[in-house]
Amino acid sequence: YIFEPFSSSSFTYVLQQASSAIANVLRVGKGIGVLKRLSSITGINIGLEDTSINLNSGDIRIYGVRINSWI
Repeated sequence: YIFEPFSSSSFTYVLQQASSAIANVLRVGKGIGVLKRLSSITGINIGLEDTSINLNSGDIRIYGVRINSWI
């Protein structure tokens, strides 16, 4: 989940989880993060920490969640 990506008046926060199976080895991970910049995010970059792995195929799913604000 990415929170407040288009806001230029608040930090952008992320919650993530991932899993993969390579050579019958299951890898899973979860994480949180914050981008401490007051700027609007206009794109996403997906990279691998392990440079020995080639990303030849896979599925990347991006969903939107609408949050109504009743002010």
